[in-house]
Amino acid sequence: MGNTNKIAWAVSVIPKIKMDLVNGVNQEKEVLNENIRKKLGGSGELIAANNDIQINTSSTSASNGVDNAGSTEGTSGWTNGTYGYVTSNATTIAVNVGTDFVVIKNSGFKYNSSATNNISTTAGTSGTDMVKVGIDGSVTTNVSGDAVILAELDIGEAIVIPRPASTYGLLLTSSSSHMACEVTVFGTNVGD
Repeated sequence: MGNTNKIAWAVSVIPKIKMDLVNGVNQEKEVLNENIRKKLGGSGELIAANNDIQINTSSTSASNGVDNAGSTEGTSGWTNGTYGYVTSNATTIAVNVGTDFVVIKNSGFKYNSSATNNISTTAGTSGTDMVKVGIDGSVTTNVSGDAVILAELDIGEAIVIPRPASTYGLLLTSSSSHMACEVTVFGTNVGD
């Protein structure tokens, strides 16, 4: 029986430049940025404290650290390899000093609380159906306004936040349609 979360991750960025077609000179192509000339990124591995194997498991309330815009919108979290998606319409994610790692992904499909696992078969539109990831000002000290946006995730994109090391709230909001989002929280702020 496992007794510790051990999380490995990697980030890889290829800084490209798109060159337009120039008759008699070159075809349209992509090349590495001349000033950078290499891939960017890094990797890491996090080993949680002993006996910390908590993640956000399926719950109809915020007891798992993720409030899916209210329990009326269905079950969220992981159960037996299956995920109950959350909506990009005002879902909040609790983060505190015991949180080890957070992964947020725009599934690319619209949210539907009536569908199996809250995810519809209707795909979103790239460049339009973005998910905003922000700090929730209503539950965070020294932050004003509804949210401070950290990133916008397009179809299939994800963000990882290792060792948040503070107590605040994350908030998912939509640029357009309400998208089905996969949120995984590793650490001590979530229920079993």
